[in-house]
Amino acid sequence: MNSSLHAKQAPSTDFGVLAIRTIGGECPEWAAGFPPLTGTPTVEILIVREAAPDFATKLSSGAATGANAPWLMLVVDDALPPENFISDGAIWAISATARDLDIIAEAFLRLVCGPLMIGVDLADALDVAGGHAFVPHFGRGAVVEGLYGDVVQCDLENALRLFAETKFDDGVFILQSISEADDEQFDLVKSDELFTSLLGESRARPALVTSYCGASASAVIAISFKKPATGAGTER
Repeated sequence: MNSSLHAKQAPSTDFGVLAIRTIGGECPEWAAGFPPLTGTPTVEILIVREAAPDFATKLSSGAATGANAPWLMLVVDDALPPENFISDGAIWAISATARDLDIIAEAFLRLVCGPLMIGVDLADALDVAGGHAFVPHFGRGAVVEGLYGDVVQCDLENALRLFAETKFDDGVFILQSISEADDEQFDLVKSDELFTSLLGESRARPALVTSYCGASASAVIAISFKKPATGAGTER
């Protein structure tokens, strides 16, 4: 397998330098236009497609460590144990099917850089995931293609139910990506109705809901986290 690590760098943001990296395969098409990584990033989004034996070496090569390590957001093929890829600075690791990795990584890019239809950012996402602790948070992700409707709702309800059955029943992200082709037909009211139906009017768990345009595909993305272990980690 190809275990080379490819790096692309998005334009600087309020968070500093953002890098998109992959282990196995190429960077997704939406990241192809970014310039090559030239500096030490402040935030990295890592797409893990295969179990590279030299993961730690490749990731840390030329990067800051300790308190200066970049915040690391992993999205990992669910055939691999995400715990095996945790490194210094990791804030969360999300398992998902191989076909969903790129779309979830693109959603993370929007949480860092924006713009988002509803004003949320990475700090809000961290609160929903359980806070920024030294022990990273683990989640499960699912992507349902489409904007809304009965099929989308049914598939997302099934995904959230399956997550809960495997103890991923704490904070949840629901992010709707809208492609340029679907922008004109998007209806915010219908989207809000879908999200309210999924999560309920009075939400028993922390939730982040938002939408963004100009995505590589129109989809509804659900990410649910495990409850952190009692006393695990210390807030930064």
